[in-house]
Amino acid sequence: EAEAEEGVLVDVVHPQTGATALMVAAGKGAQEEVGRLLSAGADVRLKSKDGSTARHWAERFHHHHIVALVEEHELQIGQLEEDEQTKAALAKYQLEQDPNEVDLSLVHALIRLIGAHQPEGA
Repeated sequence: EAEAEEGVLVDVVHPQTGATALMVAAGKGAQEEVGRLLSAGADVRLKSKDGSTARHWAERFHHHHIVALVEEHELQIGQLEEDEQTKAALAKYQLEQDPNEVDLSLVHALIRLIGAHQPEGA
């Protein structure tokens, strides 16, 4: 569970509803509180017992500014996860390959990738 700067757990789940503080703040449209919880590491992917995330709570109560804030945070998390996956894949590749040999399949893939992103006639 993530902890806020003050040492308070931010992803505590209500035992009956499964709701978190982030979900409640999003449902109430409390932008400042949502921002604090996100900064403290609250998990936007958690779901309450009915399957709703904080974004769903904000949508349900028509707090579009909160929806946008949570979606932006979701995108940032997705990008960080992709970066971590790319780093892990690269590290694995580097461990499995002989640094003294040229990986021709990689060279061909890179040439195709570069060619696909060039304007026509270039």
